[in-house]
Amino acid sequence: MKLRCFDRELKDEEGNEVVKENERKSRLRELCSKLWDATKKGAGILCFAAGTAIAVNGCGGGINQNDDAKIETVEENDGNSEEDVDALENETVDSTEEEEEITQSCPEPTTPLGGEVEPLLANSNSTPSQAFSNPDTWVTGDVELTVGAGISGNLLILGRCPNDSNGVAALGVQNGAITVEPQYRLDLKNANTQLAPLSGAELCDPLPVDEAPVSIYNEETKPVVKNIIVGVKPSRGVLEFADVPSAKIMVDNIESTSPIILETGGYAMKQIKSLINDSEGVISIKVTSKTGEELRNPVVRGGLNGLVSKTLRVYSLGSEDSILPTFDFSIPLDPRTNKVMACLRSCTDPTETTEKIIEIPIIITPRVVDDCGKIFDGFSIESLTLNLTPPSSGYSGSYTGEVTVSKEQIDAMSDDSLTILISIRRTPPTVFPNLCPREDTQVELNGIFVSYDKNPRTNERENLPFSVTFTVEVPSDYGSICPCFTPPECQ
Repeated sequence: MKLRCFDRELKDEEGNEVVKENERKSRLRELCSKLWDATKKGAGILCFAAGTAIAVNGCGGGINQNDDAKIETVEENDGNSEEDVDALENETVDSTEEEEEITQSCPEPTTPLGGEVEPLLANSNSTPSQAFSNPDTWVTGDVELTVGAGISGNLLILGRCPNDSNGVAALGVQNGAITVEPQYRLDLKNANTQLAPLSGAELCDPLPVDEAPVSIYNEETKPVVKNIIVGVKPSRGVLEFADVPSAKIMVDNIESTSPIILETGGYAMKQIKSLINDSEGVISIKVTSKTGEELRNPVVRGGLNGLVSKTLRVYSLGSEDSILPTFDFSIPLDPRTNKVMACLRSCTDPTETTEKIIEIPIIITPRVVDDCGKIFDGFSIESLTLNLTPPSSGYSGSYTGEVTVSKEQIDAMSDDSLTILISIRRTPPTVFPNLCPREDTQVELNGIFVSYDKNPRTNERENLPFSVTFTVEVPSDYGSICPCFTPPECQ
């Protein structure tokens, strides 16, 4: 690049204008020197002012002044205005900025690779300070691997196995298909990269913030700009996994492909999981100069530990199979009478209303019990009603009752218990017989067990109605089971 500056010497007998011309010459020399410092090129810059030639040699020469140099004539420029020199200053600054934009070509900061493994079957492990190297380059960092799978199909996911933290239980449908997409994510975090020295190269400056991991998500990679050290000089480079592992689908510990068919019913079980084997990790490193020239592109290698996802245990439902457990009612019957015995006559006040609380535990029996746990869906009791048929004798008391349950809902596969609570209250008659007869009250309990989720076979919540009946007896031989032999109302 060549810049020519023209000015003209003005003659004045007092010499005032000559002083101004000398000042302008000094400013021109300073501008030419700045322009040389900014460009650092081998181009010559020639400034002519008032018969003086200033030659700036890009090869390292100094400033040569020759008062007798020949003045090159160009279009008219009186050179007397300060605007001419100011314009040259502005042009110098603009030229410097353009030159810097052209010469800077360093890799820009990058965003991390996206993608997350679905949490249902996800397992993770971490290897701190994992090393990848070749004879003159090495990378160390913390490797985090997560392996799982995307699951779709006609399934009811029950949840984590109570007896196996690495298992997940589900109910499927006979002849149904399950689509399995193996997933994994591998992240190299807190990477430290060291390369052998490079001579004669102007390296890029390091990043002010360097937090993005070097990652693989489902065999997809992305170049990431990271801070590196070349010899002893901090710089930046581009890191990327150059080789990626593949995830496998395992069904009952045999490698398989998607979709997976549930051939039989009767709660037959298949175990499905995803697997990454131990493998070699390969990372490429690209180092460039400030001008974008590739200086080095080494590859480093290191071991990667494999991992197995959680196991999906799918129990297949046939046409008659239920997602609910079976139920039984443990009624506290007296073995001598096969009735619920109740002391509903007061031993102190013949007019007192007395109450009997009858607890009926519900025995919950799962359809399947294995090393995962108890296999059934969550449920609740709905439409629960209590009907009492008291004795018809005019000398009998009057009876009322209420019914509640100890827990609103039982979660899937849980060990929680459930109890029905019946409260029966008796008010004595207004006319007392000489002897208190036996009083029998018939109790009828009705309700519906309703599944929390829809049966995947019918796509509807499953209902299981129940009806329980028994007799509550107030004995005539009161003292045989009650605190007093002859209550006041019987005297």
